[in-house]
Amino acid sequence: MLEIDASPTALRAEGLEINQDGVRRNGMDLLAYPGIDMARLAMIWPDLLGQRVDVVEQLEIEAAYANYLERQDADVKAMRRDEALRLPDNLNYFGIPSLSNEVCDKLSKVRPETLGQAARISGVTPAAITALLAYVKRGNHRLSA
Repeated sequence: MLEIDASPTALRAEGLEINQDGVRRNGMDLLAYPGIDMARLAMIWPDLLGQRVDVVEQLEIEAAYANYLERQDADVKAMRRDEALRLPDNLNYFGIPSLSNEVCDKLSKVRPETLGQAARISGVTPAAITALLAYVKRGNHRLSA
């Protein structure tokens, strides 16, 4: 239903303030913009008139959250990729500046082999995992060993 699309120039001619980047935008892309709803799109594409109210509402909701869902999906993929990151055997957790003493104690006792294992330790926060990931990826552990 929203497989219609138009160039930024054509959309601007219809009164929509769209970045003039040459990228064609479809109906779902446009619904994600603030102030653009199905009624506004139907002024440009009359074929959109007469859709069921529940369908229109669902499309508007999906469009509004599409960017957030894409970003979350990218975060999940990155976490899955990083989950297998091996942690050095000799890693001094107390040498990682942003980790609390409690987290350092837990990590030192358990000595997780991977970032994923570290993330599953009770009390090890997402912020601690992010700090650990950054520290290991930067190679700082080699300096403190």
